This record gives sequence, structure tokens and C-alpha cells, in this order.
Amino acid sequence: MRSLADEARALAETLAGRLDAFDPAAIRPGEDVTLAAPELSRALDNALELQDVADTVAVLAGGVGQPRDALTIPTDALANASATAMRGGIGHRATLLLSASLLTPSVGLAALADAIVMDASLTTQWYELTVRDLLGAFRDVDPALVERVCRSATVDPSAGWTSLDIEAVTRLAGALHTAAHG
Repeated sequence: MRSLADEARALAETLAGRLDAFDPAAIRPGEDVTLAAPELSRALDNALELQDVADTVAVLAGGVGQPRDALTIPTDALANASATAMRGGIGHRATLLLSASLLTPSVGLAALADAIVMDASLTTQWYELTVRDLLGAFRDVDPALVERVCRSATVDPSAGWTSLDIEAVTRLAGALHTAAHG
């Protein structure tokens, strides 16, 4: 949760910086406020990433229940909440990698497959993340398993998720399901 809070803080600061032109103190009557299209696109991406981090925190917090005297989080509950968040579709790269690190391949690969079957366009939000980086992030994953999944899906493990076409993402989802249940 701590790393998610740090990530949310960084995203919020970046977003606030991108929207400085809209600070009420900076707006003068009779003057237009302009935000260039590329900057607007980056601001929207930051807002969506921030929402994704907040949603993940909510899922994780909901999975641990209400503390009485202290917060004790059973690792199984944390893993279950992470799997639920992953199945629901995590667009933010850092949050996705954090969730993967909490999950074993048998649980995580199935959750990832479910997410990309539900919304293959989700992978277009994983900027600069390679297939190997994500699959290798699962807890105690065997690198040979990552290679087998990629070979089965006929996908280069060093390929970026954003470069994959829908057919490759679909093949990966099938290979992930097979690896998770095999």
C-alpha cells in the first residue's frame, strides 16, 4: 500500500503541474487559457493512471476488512485482493507490476489472462513494459515459464505490450491460461 500511496502522490503532483495554467490565481479576465493537445493528452493519461492507482488501493483495502485495534493483513487476503484488481484490469504500469509481485504464476497468469481477454486494449496503457518484464514480475516465476508462454504464443518476450496487435494479445491470453492451469 505504501508504494501505491507514493505512486499516487507522484501522479497527483505531475497532474497538478500539467494543469498550472488553470490555477484560479493565474487566470486573468479577458485572457484565454490554453493547454496544447499533447499536454492535454498527457494530463488525461495522468488522471487515468491516478484513478487506476486509487481503484487498486480501494480493492486492496476492501479485501482486508476493517481493523479493530491494529491493521493486520493476512498475505492470502492481500494476494486475493491483488488478483481481483488484476482481473479487473490495471492500466497503470507500476500498479500492475506491484500486483504481479504479490501473486504466484498460477494465480497471477490466470488473472492477467482474464484481464486481457476482458479488455485487450488494456495493454496499450502499459508504456515501455515488455512481455518479459510483466511475466517475470510474478512472485517466484521460473524464467523458463516466461519463455514457454511467449514461445507458445509466438510472441517475442522483449516485445513491448503496446506494440502487440490484438491477435498477439489473444494468443498470449490463451498461453497464459494454459500455463496457469497446466
